[in-house]
Amino acid sequence: LLRETVAVFNSGEGAHTLSIEASETLPCARVDTARLRQVLTNLLSNAIKFSPQGGTVTVGAKVEGEALKVWVKDQGVGIPPEAQLNLFSKFFRVDNRDTRSIGGTGLGLALVKEIVKAHGGRVWVESAVGKGSTFCFTLPLSSAPHVGNVEPQGSATQLRLLANTNNQLDASEKLL
Repeated sequence: LLRETVAVFNSGEGAHTLSIEASETLPCARVDTARLRQVLTNLLSNAIKFSPQGGTVTVGAKVEGEALKVWVKDQGVGIPPEAQLNLFSKFFRVDNRDTRSIGGTGLGLALVKEIVKAHGGRVWVESAVGKGSTFCFTLPLSSAPHVGNVEPQGSATQLRLLANTNNQLDASEKLL
């Protein structure tokens, strides 16, 4: 899913280089793939949009305790500390000289927060003005073996965020 989402943005043109930092052997997390794709798409889109000078955008994932931590890191304009408190609120937009001309509704990060929260995770940002931002979220790891479609929080499937391309996966799992 990470590779698939990054590939949508990685046309090879433009000033941004997209990379993935993740092990090929990440454990399963129970997710609604369409909603998780929406989260990753929103975070990647923002990383590119708020890095008008280009640079590297990194998508990563690793296990931390009982959760899978996923992040999108950019080398963009960054977010002032006082704006970070309201960043995930509906209709909130950072209003400063560097971001005024960048479009958006102020709903994307609020939606990211709600989707991650519905999955039992949390979301946060680490940022410094002029140095870029890292948006992070967690997803609880699945301790059960793959069981196909389950519906604890809407339509969800277990999937490996990164899968070894040599493995055979059934249709309910997504390859990167």
